[in-house]
Amino acid sequence: MGSSATSFETRLFINGQYVDGKSSSRLTCYSAIDNSVVTDAVHVAEQEDVDDAVAAAQAAFPSWSGKLPEARAAILLRIADLIEQNVDELARLEALCSGKPVSNSKTVEIPLAAKTFRCKCLRGPVFPIPCLP
Repeated sequence: MGSSATSFETRLFINGQYVDGKSSSRLTCYSAIDNSVVTDAVHVAEQEDVDDAVAAAQAAFPSWSGKLPEARAAILLRIADLIEQNVDELARLEALCSGKPVSNSKTVEIPLAAKTFRCKCLRGPVFPIPCLP
């Protein structure tokens, strides 16, 4: 987690879990509002971490691709639901370092992220519905 009073996950997410970066490199995130340090503990993904993430994705692909389209759609819809259920926290996190208004994230960016997951599962032979321009 970050070293400041602001608490949020700063480790890498690889193979379904948060892990420390292989190197000791860390990024500092500054507030766009007042240039104060939000955290100085964002783990940096170096080549070995990227290789681990790619290997995990390749290992997961046969299971994912073997699922029926309806099962994959259910997973994508669950992700969209989780994004929508956590809009306040996601907007807060986006605003911390970007300086964007929370209202912008809550009304535009985060709903668009959820819609993207919904549309990905609604396109194709199972659900031939156009969603995004």
